[in-house]
Amino acid sequence: GSLDDQRLRQACLLWGVHPQRLNAGATYWYRDLAQASGLRGRVAYARWAGDDARFAWEVGVGKGEDGKPITGV
Repeated sequence: GSLDDQRLRQACLLWGVHPQRLNAGATYWYRDLAQASGLRGRVAYARWAGDDARFAWEVGVGKGEDGKPITGV
């Protein structure tokens, strides 16, 4: 997830994920992602975690809807 269209396309190409516009810097971004996907249970994700000067995607798997923080690598 990202608010930048270029980064969303990049995530699609790199990991085959479905693009979702969201503020990946928001405190509860994982809840927004789970709700937007319409999925239950664990959700795989890739989110932009860098600034404009570096290439920094975070990928991981988490539950999202239960309110527990999701962590990735």
